[in-house]
Amino acid sequence: MILLGEEAPPIRSLKGIIVIGLERNCTTPKLSRNGSQTITRFLLHKNHHFLIKSYLKMKLTNLRFYGGSREKVCRLGLSHIFLEIQELLISTEVRVFEEKEANSAGEVRERIDAAFLQAQEWEGTKSGDIDWVKRMRYNGSILSRIGVEIQVSGRSDLLSRDIVHIRNQLQESKIDVGVIIVPSDAFHYFLTDRVANFSYAVRYIEEELREAQNYPIVLIGIEHDGFCAVPMKKKLTNLGKQPKQD
Repeated sequence: MILLGEEAPPIRSLKGIIVIGLERNCTTPKLSRNGSQTITRFLLHKNHHFLIKSYLKMKLTNLRFYGGSREKVCRLGLSHIFLEIQELLISTEVRVFEEKEANSAGEVRERIDAAFLQAQEWEGTKSGDIDWVKRMRYNGSILSRIGVEIQVSGRSDLLSRDIVHIRNQLQESKIDVGVIIVPSDAFHYFLTDRVANFSYAVRYIEEELREAQNYPIVLIGIEHDGFCAVPMKKKLTNLGKQPKQD
């Protein structure tokens, strides 16, 4: 718990965060590999700064909207689901070993999938389709839907497949807005599998597959919250025949 001034009265806190008092000089801690804290400034309100301490949950670092996706989220009553997506990501704990390509991207993917699985009314789809879909009734009659593709593991060229999945679902009127989740550039540095990062995804959509800019897609960049002493080990597959024991 962090105090702002002497005997500061408690104020309403965010989920997973303890907040006490107000202060003009706002700071928020980040953990380094050895557990020490570095300080950065953080603004939560236009008039006041809050001093906060988070508990190593994943961060959202980037948002980019294409094809009128922002307007559709608002117009079709999808704001609640869109905020829920952000909450599920922020509530996922991810700490990495501070070394290039030392942490399993597959493990990150499993943790995010687990968060969606535990949430209510999210439907996981079979391989070869959009990863997660949620539907809701808006204004009593209109059925609105968001589809989510999680692109944090696998090769970067698989991003094109995710965009195709979203395009097909949009054309078949199975979803109204698509969301693609990718690692931030900084997070990407520590992950295996040559995954796509946020900069690559933006470049691919805006320069290589330009028609994708016309699809209602939201691109979200995520990032780890801190470091740990042990890397997330990459899962071993296709081990082949093991040597015989003497």
